[in-house]
Amino acid sequence: MTLIESVFPEIKRNIGINSRNHEYQKIKDAISVLNVAYLKLASEEMKYYMQRNPAHRIPSKFTHLMDIYNRLIHEHQAMFLLLNVFETALRSKAAILLSNHFSTQNSDDWWKDISKLDKDLLDPVNKAVAQLHRGNYNLANVNTFDLFDTFTFGQLENIYKNYWSIFHHIFVSKNYRAHTLPQMTRSLFLQKMKDIRLARNDVAHHKPIDYQRRGRQNLIHDMELILRHLNFNVEDTINGINGRNSIINLQYI
Repeated sequence: MTLIESVFPEIKRNIGINSRNHEYQKIKDAISVLNVAYLKLASEEMKYYMQRNPAHRIPSKFTHLMDIYNRLIHEHQAMFLLLNVFETALRSKAAILLSNHFSTQNSDDWWKDISKLDKDLLDPVNKAVAQLHRGNYNLANVNTFDLFDTFTFGQLENIYKNYWSIFHHIFVSKNYRAHTLPQMTRSLFLQKMKDIRLARNDVAHHKPIDYQRRGRQNLIHDMELILRHLNFNVEDTINGINGRNSIINLQYI
């Protein structure tokens, strides 16, 4: 059995076609050029639609399937951009506060003397320097932003976890427009970060986000709350990603 033949039965069963259907080959060929996980998800959604609307005639099952697929891909793209913006904001804020805390006054030298590095920073900094060196960076010109650009999301998460005393003042309760942003404790922040990291990993690996862990809007509102605490301009960013707010709906507006 070929790879295509191993996944096609589920899709054709969901949408109710067989080899006599004139679109059979076209739908089968789509497997070789589309995201199979999303194609399966689209076929499942189409199955439920047909079950709920048994009297409705679908003129083209291929077109109907592609309409659902494209909507799911659009959502994937919007979430990918939002997660990227979120991660970038966390990186930049942590880079600045960590450098300010550990560097000598008016400098960005905290990472240059390994003997003075805090134990929880030793491994990520060593790996970052090695990676930059392999990339032919001139280490004399490297700064904390360069280091943080090499950190994985997990390493970034651990920096907030291990150095919460440096960051906690950002997440105190504060007024924002007509709202009061709730205080975020270390445990609450890390709980939200875990769900966000898992969603980010799904998207980064071209997989549908598993919203059973955390619903889409709850996930979005978690990111929004953290970004609001960082004084990030969420509205302008969302307008650039999802102007009609069909996917990303904000809570603190």
